[in-house]
Amino acid sequence: AMSTEDFQSAVDNYKLARDIISDNKEMKKKLAEAQEKLDALLSAADAEAAEQKRYDDIITRADSSFENEDYDLAINHYNSALEIFSSEEYPISQIALAEERIKELEEEKIKDSASAEQDLIDVNYQKLIDEGNALFTSEELIKAKDAYQAALDLKSSEKYPAQRIIR
Repeated sequence: AMSTEDFQSAVDNYKLARDIISDNKEMKKKLAEAQEKLDALLSAADAEAAEQKRYDDIITRADSSFENEDYDLAINHYNSALEIFSSEEYPISQIALAEERIKELEEEKIKDSASAEQDLIDVNYQKLIDEGNALFTSEELIKAKDAYQAALDLKSSEKYPAQRIIR
């Protein structure tokens, strides 16, 4: 197959020949054919360059979204890039990384939620123990027992409230 440069050279040579022999119909026909093929190649090259630029722009947006930890948007952009060049490995690997990071973030969120829930239980438990101790000291034993029982309900494995109830 002839390249763009080959057709450009052919067109240039036919133009030189035309200047020398201006009335040769065969040469004019060959010049027209070479020019047509050159135009088609340039058009295809322009289209390919435009597709490459579009792909590169989408990848830039995807990478930016990825860096900003907007993984869902990054995945959408990488999928758009794959619609242009489906055999590219980079968007495929970045989608896998983004999906992995989403999973990690969800696991962290679950852990944080469980930790916050445990912190709330700890605070409420301590309040009930403090309340029970104050009531016990002021000899309001039934109310103290209720406070210790509520603390024990929050943390059934704790020994302190159980020991105070027995007293």
